Amino acid sequence: MTCLHAMDWDKVSIPQIDNTKVQIQKLGGLDYCKLIVIANLMAQSQSQIGQTALYTYLQETWAQHEERLTVEANKRGISIEECFTEIVKEALGGK
Repeated sequence: MTCLHAMDWDKVSIPQIDNTKVQIQKLGGLDYCKLIVIANLMAQSQSQIGQTALYTYLQETWAQHEERLTVEANKRGISIEECFTEIVKEALGGK
């Protein structure tokens, strides 16, 4: 499936969010050790490596998620920008 309508970020309403810190589940022992080694080799904190990994994931997979967002927007009968905003507000408890 190809997204026919790219997001117009100027039409997206981003609410004020006080805490954008993300918590993750525990890593397995091997993966945690890999994180320790990578952080050491890169002279960065484990949090910095985690943040970079999350940013990379978002950049590399956004097109696929935008396709899903398009399907959801069509179900709701609204634009993808409105759908994005609604999903964010719903997840933040209606803010």
